[in-house]
Amino acid sequence: MREGKGERRTDPAGAAQGPRTLADTMLGLLRSPDPGSLLAAAMDGCLARTGARAGTVYLLQDDGWLRLAKGLGLSEELLATVRLIPPEADLPPVEAVRTRRPVHIRAEEYRGRYPRAQLPPEPTAFGCLPLLVDGRCLGTLAVQLPGTEPLPRSGQRELELIAATCAHRLDHLLAQGAGSEDARLDQALRLLQGRSRAARLELAMANAEIGSFDWDFASGRVIGDERLCRIFGIGPHHYDEGAETFFRAIHPDDRVRVNRLVRESVDTGVYRAQYRIARPDGAERWIDASGKVVPDSHGRPAGMLGVVQDRTEQHAREAGSAARQQFVLDLSRALSEVLSVQAMVEKVFDIVLPGLGGLATALYLREERGLRLAGSRGPAGREARRPDWLARPDHALPRDPQGEHPLFLGSRAELIRRLPHHGPPPESVHAAALLPLTVEGEPVGLWMICYAEPREFTADVQVAHTAAAGLLAQSLARARQFESRRRQLNELQHLMLPRRVPGAPGIETVVRYVPAAEGLYVGGNWYDVLPMPDGRVVLAIGDVQGHSAEAAAVMGQLRTAMRAQAKPGPPVDELLALGNRTLCELDTELLATCCLVELDPSRSALTAVRAGHPPPLLLRPDGRVRELAVPAGLPLGAFADTGYPALTGALAPGEVLLLFTDGMREPPGGGPEETFAELRTALVRWAHGDVPLGTLADRAVASALSHDTYDDLAVLLVHRTG
Repeated sequence: MREGKGERRTDPAGAAQGPRTLADTMLGLLRSPDPGSLLAAAMDGCLARTGARAGTVYLLQDDGWLRLAKGLGLSEELLATVRLIPPEADLPPVEAVRTRRPVHIRAEEYRGRYPRAQLPPEPTAFGCLPLLVDGRCLGTLAVQLPGTEPLPRSGQRELELIAATCAHRLDHLLAQGAGSEDARLDQALRLLQGRSRAARLELAMANAEIGSFDWDFASGRVIGDERLCRIFGIGPHHYDEGAETFFRAIHPDDRVRVNRLVRESVDTGVYRAQYRIARPDGAERWIDASGKVVPDSHGRPAGMLGVVQDRTEQHAREAGSAARQQFVLDLSRALSEVLSVQAMVEKVFDIVLPGLGGLATALYLREERGLRLAGSRGPAGREARRPDWLARPDHALPRDPQGEHPLFLGSRAELIRRLPHHGPPPESVHAAALLPLTVEGEPVGLWMICYAEPREFTADVQVAHTAAAGLLAQSLARARQFESRRRQLNELQHLMLPRRVPGAPGIETVVRYVPAAEGLYVGGNWYDVLPMPDGRVVLAIGDVQGHSAEAAAVMGQLRTAMRAQAKPGPPVDELLALGNRTLCELDTELLATCCLVELDPSRSALTAVRAGHPPPLLLRPDGRVRELAVPAGLPLGAFADTGYPALTGALAPGEVLLLFTDGMREPPGGGPEETFAELRTALVRWAHGDVPLGTLADRAVASALSHDTYDDLAVLLVHRTG
């Protein structure tokens, strides 16, 4: 190390350098009142003691980068290029920080040691020292020596002494909150490793409302910050630091689970739990807590460090999102089960209001005239003030008010502004969603949901509405197509049945036919009344197996054949046998049931046969009802040579004979007892002249029609008038 006489010298830029003696350098460092003067004194001392050309001080940021804090002997252009050094750079300051050791290097070693580094303009040696305080590295102090050889050992020791003194004095000044008037240096000081990271972490925890705690297992004390107390609704000055205070706040339904997770964390070392708390003010909040178990010197669990965050709002959003997804799934399942527009409308009303939290909903169907109100529903499934203020008195909208896209109106003011031509909405409506129902680009209707309060239609809320509208549109189009197809098939079936029931002396006849409640149920039910030339009347009722166009076609052929075979006037047992052979000869595997009754009004006589069909019921004016004990025969089409035994009896004046297909007993829980009960009540009223015979026929099918699903049903009612 070159010794001088204590004189001062200047750097190439003309700046005065520090004192030449080591003692003066140490005193200058220790007396520096702020980081700026400290780093200047350190640079002056290093350059004066080493005769170096230039020097720099870099401070270590919390992300591992080195930021220039002080530079002497270097041009501003060069300082700008080395202002920041990444942690992976191939340079002496990075090596000093990484190894926590001084780096002294000859000029001839530089290229081989740092092959990727940019070389200085001329060969030079370097000395680079880490600024260490108790093992922590604050940065580096580097000098570019005038020659090609590093400092001797004594010079290196002096340089290390300057760096160590500078590091400890800088750490002390920073602990006192000292800053610098130099903006570049002040920023570098704020980004020192650990200091800005802790400050940013504190800021992030404050913004996210995250509280921290330190729990000592032995004493049971929990030291928490102000945010932790605020989350649990505890005043910081009233907090007793007891762990039991927090456990008492846990919701009773979650307490056992949280205690179990705490016990498990002692073994795993990690604690994570989500639970509800009940705050002293009565508010219920959702908490997300996590922590790490801290061992003592013997490795035994001594406590836990952790954080707690209030996740109530996020939990509410997640619960709302899950509810909306479940709503769409429920609506999809419900709509997949319905095959009529009216049934679909009812399903929508039952699911939409609770699913979307709406006040009321309305469904419009597009027809040639425009949009027609198909139905509306108010709160809790009751008919309330209908949300149809958009419609004229005939419930036809003159135009689609929102075009092709959904319209979400979150307030009454927006409703009035966006729909100015339709008048103000009802006082109870403060928001609405109008959703066009389209299938493959073709409009099929409009769906409207009204809300009692102003509403924010967030993106996920709009998605739920739009998805439900898509499901509804598909179901609506399917239901209308199905109803059209069913109407056509029912018309076909009606064409195969008698257009009118012929009259006969001494009897009054009423028929009822009801198609199935659901499905494309074109059944094989038929009935017939055949007057004979000699005054006898043959009553026929039957049912071809299955529900299809084939069943209807077989029914038509069988009925036509039996009408033709009845004209010569054979006994009913032979007529039924002829029908059996006819069905056996048809190209079908379907079977049929049938019941034939021959009435001779002049003698009040009857003869009945049946082929696998329910026996007729005999209704007396006094309310008694009984089945006729007609012998059972095999269904038609089973065996060609089957015979059918007959029952002979009488039908007295005033009595009623009821022939029906099995659809009348099809509903679950139904049977003769229930059917008879309905019939007795109606029969007594009919016998007293209170109701016509047609009403009695309606009562006969009432039990079947009372169920949501039922088979097709034919009823033939014959009154012996005398």
